Amino acid sequence: MSDEKFVSPVSHSPAHAKRAKGFLAITPLLRKAGLALLVCSFIVPRLGTLCGLPPHYTTLTLLFCQGGGVTLLTQKFRLWVPITAATLLPAWYWPTTLRLIDVCGLYTLALTTPAWVFICSLLPKKEALITKFARQIHDGLRPDIMRYTYCLTWFWSLFFVLALLAPLILWQYGPHGAWQWPLNGGTFALAVICGVLEYGLRRLVIRNFKHASLRTSIDLFRKQA
Repeated sequence: MSDEKFVSPVSHSPAHAKRAKGFLAITPLLRKAGLALLVCSFIVPRLGTLCGLPPHYTTLTLLFCQGGGVTLLTQKFRLWVPITAATLLPAWYWPTTLRLIDVCGLYTLALTTPAWVFICSLLPKKEALITKFARQIHDGLRPDIMRYTYCLTWFWSLFFVLALLAPLILWQYGPHGAWQWPLNGGTFALAVICGVLEYGLRRLVIRNFKHASLRTSIDLFRKQA
């Protein structure tokens, strides 16, 4: 029998096609469930502390929420299910150490990605990231707006780099336990404050210009991400 005439009865069977179609139909629901689990992973440590749960139970629940959330969001079941299962045993015996590694890893990943994107956009022959966003919102950009968005891209690039180094600097030179401040929400709070102040400064510096709303900027950033 030639290869051209051979048709796999498994991959082209009606039952297989029906299962694949059914899985695609529930994919949005799985992703929403994954996002909910990731949100729960940020709440679990605080609830565990308030309720007085033993550290190993809190860490197990935390890793289960994170692993399950990432699995459902990425649909990489063969990758993340074994990784999540492999972390459960260390979470039982070394819960405090594993939680510290987990927090530091998430913090580094969350800041390294935007820092890399912002810095790469400042390289020669590339357009600054915020300038690019502004150009997509508005038809044309005045020279003063291009300078402002270029400087703003530099500001956020330095912000992310300094935020990455902040725990190490505070651990070396700050008071006892100060290195945990950025990891426990300090960096996020500072980023929100800087964003609000920048929005007000932009209104003062750039005059006679139709500024985009905060909602429009967020929607554009989500589409680009």
